[in-house]
Amino acid sequence: MYSLLRNAPFSAVTRPSSSLMTTRCFSDCAPAQKLRGIFEEYRKQHYSRETPQRFRKELVKAAEEKNYPSMIKVDNLNRVLENIGHADDRLSEDELNDLLTAADANVTGGDRLISFEKMLKLM
Repeated sequence: MYSLLRNAPFSAVTRPSSSLMTTRCFSDCAPAQKLRGIFEEYRKQHYSRETPQRFRKELVKAAEEKNYPSMIKVDNLNRVLENIGHADDRLSEDELNDLLTAADANVTGGDRLISFEKMLKLM
């Protein structure tokens, strides 16, 4: 391993990529962990042959906001939870706000939106 790092540029060795740093920040978000756990449990029970990544994409598409392409309205996440039979696990307003903060989300005309890509990273 040392021989691989010896020829690498100094910045590549000492500085983690921004996507890695983003993933770490997202993984610390309690509402994101809650969603991840619920969705993974549901996938294992009902879509065990589906790959986790493809399943997450389908869930995010289900929450996509029609008026804002490639954006997820956070309120739609609770609708998805209800649709899969987890109405008791709905996210509270505080949890939705924490999710928005973790994703550095947009508020447009009263709609609280997270980009499709950031939502996939959260999950």
